[in-house]
This record gives sequence, structure tokens and C-alpha cells, in this order.
Amino acid sequence: MPAEDSKYSPEVFAWNEYVARQAVLYARQFIREGYTQLANNEYSDEKKKALFHAVQDVRHIQDSIFTESRLEHDACVKEFYNKVAFAKKYSLGNCEELAFVALDYVIDNAPLGINAEVYGLSGGDHALLVIGRTENSDPNNPDTWGENAFIADPWANQIYPASRYKEWTKNYYATGNIETRTNWIEDFSPQQHKFTPYENINVHYMRKAHTPEHFQEFTQLFKTKCETLLKCSQQFQQKLEDVAKELRNKYGDNHFKLPVLYKKIEQLKQLNEKIEQSIEQEIKPGKNYYETRHDLELTLNRYNKMLLTIKDSRASQEILRRPDEQKSVAGKVMDLYKKTFQDVRDSCKAMEEIDKSVDKSMDEMASLRYTKP
Repeated sequence: MPAEDSKYSPEVFAWNEYVARQAVLYARQFIREGYTQLANNEYSDEKKKALFHAVQDVRHIQDSIFTESRLEHDACVKEFYNKVAFAKKYSLGNCEELAFVALDYVIDNAPLGINAEVYGLSGGDHALLVIGRTENSDPNNPDTWGENAFIADPWANQIYPASRYKEWTKNYYATGNIETRTNWIEDFSPQQHKFTPYENINVHYMRKAHTPEHFQEFTQLFKTKCETLLKCSQQFQQKLEDVAKELRNKYGDNHFKLPVLYKKIEQLKQLNEKIEQSIEQEIKPGKNYYETRHDLELTLNRYNKMLLTIKDSRASQEILRRPDEQKSVAGKVMDLYKKTFQDVRDSCKAMEEIDKSVDKSMDEMASLRYTKP
């Protein structure tokens, strides 16, 4: 596919038109409803309200991945793929979500020579996809974008040459409150509206996440975080074994805390085996960057949750924070009583220090970044 040129080329024009049409079909295949669509004007007040809140809820979904488990630290890339993933999953969104999903299609399917960028209308309220804008043209002036550029508007289910933007581009607006909302469109006004690209939400920027170099970055970071987590878990296990040994030496094999400690130790052994397997396994590039990265994040997230569950189990914590001896025996001499009190204090303090050590290691893992060898 040749690079974009401002002069008309039947081949380039046809490619841009095809990609624009497929991107619109792809986006509308996933996103079925929103609260800005004109068809909503026929809905009941209750359904209008429900759709409004549903889209807002999807937009504000917090990624369930722990900070410690994140492998992508580019905010634009992370936000883009999260928005696309949630819009696809729940089939909900307005013009912005539709434009993002359309761009996702271009990233994965269009020839490398085709550029695509998400645009908004400043002075208005609309988002769409611009395909094939001439390199070094004025990003805010469609008159400079060349004769081959196309505008894809998944929300309106339209594609058209960018040169005809004054004729075809519409701005969205609404009147009324959430329940009585009425959706409208108006003609593009050069005096009122201005095409403005979203920062970094374009093919060239997002495709950096699909390069072999970036694959190496997040897979190596996955291995590094697994190694850090394994070290933390192994140290946790060793410290629990030390506490169990001290309790056996002081009180014998039947001390009430020992079964809880043994269970935690066994759970940590199983967790360590899983982490070691992840460190040793070969990670092969997948077709989809987001799915490959997200699968690794889910694995790391699962390990983090397992470690925290072992540490913070309410039932086990309640037992381990009890005095090693529930009360002094009547008739014991005072020095024995004092010794018992000292044992209680030291055992509880040891568990507190172990918990703090695990928390510190988790915090350190959250701050890890990929560093080139």
C-alpha cells in the first residue's frame, strides 16, 4: 500500500473507502446501543434513563487488574484498549466508543500504509474516524487532507470523502434532561466547529504496542514481576516456617496455631510452583496485542490475589493474633507469668512484621518498570 498523497489516486482512494466502510461495519457490529442515537428519541423515559446510566457505568468501570499486575504503563495505550474492550464486552457506547472500536479495526486489519485517527469536533459534541489524511497536512483543516482521505462516522453509519466534509459532517447535540432527552444533529459550521484530533489515538501511535520490541518489554516485565512475587512468597513461607518451629519448641506439636501455619505454608508451596511454571514457560506473540498482554496480567493478578488471600484470611488472622497461651495458670509463680506474657508479645509481633514485609514487597512490585538489558 503506497504512502498517502494529496493528489487523487484511484487505488489509494479505493483502499481508504474500503477500510472506512469495514471499520464502520466492525464498530456497529459490537456497539448496539448508547444514549445519543437518534433512534432513542422514540424510547420511553425509563429506557432513556437506563441507557444513559448504563453507558456512564461502562465508561467508569475500574480495571480489575491490580496495580502490581499491570504490564502497560503508557496511559494512552492502556486507556484506549480498556475503552475498546469494555465497549465490545457490554455492546454499549456513543460516538466516541464507536470511533475507538473503528480505529481498533484499522489497527488490526488495514495495510500498514493507511493512517487513521480519531477526531472530535471542537465547539460541538461528536467523534469520528479520519482515514488517509495526507502526511504533514493541517490536522485541523480538512481542505488540506488530500483527495484520497475519508471520514468514517460509525455513529451515523456513514462514510464519505473528507473533501465533502461541509456537505456530510454533522454535529450532535441534545436537549432536555436524562429522562426526557431528545437527540439532534446539525450541519457542520466552519464558524462554530473545528476538527481536532485526539492526542495519540491513531494508528501510528497504537501500533507501537504491537511491535516485537513492545512485546519483549511487557513479557519481560511479566517475568520480572513473577520473579519478584516468587521471592516475596518464598520469604513469606520461610518466615512462617520459622514461627511454626518456635511454637513447636515452646509448646509442642499440638499448639493450636500450628494447623493454621501449616495450611498457609502448604498454600504458599503450591503458589510458588505455579509462579515458577510461569517464569519458565515460553510466551509466544499472539495476533492481538491486548489479549496477549491482558492474559498475562490476569495470570499475574491471580497470583497476587492468592498471596494476599493467604496473608489476609480473616479466620487465620484471628487465630494467629491470639495469645500463644490464652491465659496464665492460677498458682504459677510471677516470673513464669512474665515469661508467658513476653512469649505472647514476641509471637504477635513476629506475625505483624511478616505481614508488613509482604506488603512492602507488593508495593515494590507495583513500581517495577521494564529496563532494557
